[in-house]
Amino acid sequence: MKICLVLLAALSVTANAALTMRAVDFASNLDSRFMTPDARADAQTYAASSGYFALNATNDAHLFYTLFERRGGGVDASASPLIVWLTGGPGCSAELASLYENGPFALERRGEDVVLTRRAHAWNDAGHLLFVDSPVGTGFSYSSSRRDAARDEVTVAEDLLQFLYAFFLRRPDLADVPVFVTGESYAGHYVPAFAHRIFLANKKEEGPVRINLRGMAVGNGLTDPEIQYGAYADYSLGNDIVSASAAAKAMTAYPACRKAIEACTAGESGKANRATCVKALDQCQTIPETLLEDAASRLGGKQINVYDIRKTCDAELCYDFSDAENWLNRPDVQKALGVNKKWEMCDSRVHADLMGDWMHAYVDGYIPPLLEAGIRVMIYAGDQDFICNALGNERWVKAMRWTGREDFNAARTEPFVVSSDDGDDIVGGSVREAGHLSFVKINQAGHMVPMDQPRNSLMMIQRFVDGEPIARGALKNRSAPRRAAVDSLRVAMY
Repeated sequence: MKICLVLLAALSVTANAALTMRAVDFASNLDSRFMTPDARADAQTYAASSGYFALNATNDAHLFYTLFERRGGGVDASASPLIVWLTGGPGCSAELASLYENGPFALERRGEDVVLTRRAHAWNDAGHLLFVDSPVGTGFSYSSSRRDAARDEVTVAEDLLQFLYAFFLRRPDLADVPVFVTGESYAGHYVPAFAHRIFLANKKEEGPVRINLRGMAVGNGLTDPEIQYGAYADYSLGNDIVSASAAAKAMTAYPACRKAIEACTAGESGKANRATCVKALDQCQTIPETLLEDAASRLGGKQINVYDIRKTCDAELCYDFSDAENWLNRPDVQKALGVNKKWEMCDSRVHADLMGDWMHAYVDGYIPPLLEAGIRVMIYAGDQDFICNALGNERWVKAMRWTGREDFNAARTEPFVVSSDDGDDIVGGSVREAGHLSFVKINQAGHMVPMDQPRNSLMMIQRFVDGEPIARGALKNRSAPRRAAVDSLRVAMY
């Protein structure tokens, strides 16, 4: 599942390979009924752009983006970092994240109308925020040729690299800013592959621009399936959503799952290996299916929300995102964005194309070289997510082979202190960090951490891009934390 989109005032739209630009005042294209005054004020104050870049090495691939420049006064744009966001799925649109998680605007239903409102805690408070619909075919991105379809992370990463080169050539004022590649869910595949591809391109002095890569971050990601599928039963039992017998039954399926994954990852790319990997996926899915069936039996037959175990699953993707679908397909909104394509939350063809990629791990050979080069890595997870749960993510992070592994595993888990109030530290989770690696567990958050804990997630990403310790940032040390953070803020619909 994933995320993003929204626009602003001076919307500039780049058109295809010619990279021509046309300016669009997004605010003036919407009736005042459809934008709250504070949202309109932001749209008229902070620049944003949207559009396409054609990928020259492809047949006809065009990646769609929205850029929201840093919000807030007194900040030099050329000194602000660029946060690139990728949504997972695979095949789910970044517009979901933009509108429901960490973009500067949110959708709010008011009677029969859906209006754009200002999000109080958006990630462009920490830097410029670039949402990209990737892979090709996702969201508003498109190609007229099936030969451009992504079936592995080599294609995904290469397309994104060419996109980012084109972006910086169009925006030379941002070409030297620190870049942080981030994402969620299946972006646990995309982000390491893309960040490592940037790293290699810089090392080999490829391309027209040397991208100033400073970090990568993944939230509730699928990054090492072999380890993460083995954590489902322990997570479920530990959170009391299944019986001990169901957990034991699920674990009996794990040895066969692990063996199937090993067969998948040992093979060379091609149709035969794809079939092996799809077989591994089918084999391993029996583990979460067994657990979810038992969890449903405890809820009178209602399915648990796999993205937030505190809730039941009552809609597609377990959340009602229909307002986004209706809003993004409105003619006036599409005109403002510079698009002419039916928007869907998730593209089933993109999803199917990447089924052979699902069981591959993007850890060894991808993340350790970044850490050794001094590039910061943060893996974070909401503690209420089942599908890409915190336990599985913590296990692969601790198992990762790099020179700082012993120091990281020996490091004490610290409270994630989000603020201090009357002498008490207010805690939003826990952090283990050493060297350039951080693992953050966010309390009372599901799969989409910025949606559930907007203030705390902004604090986390702000410290990350500023190079501060995640646990306390620049806060003065205190003897001990005393209170847990209760973040009641929610995106407008929730």
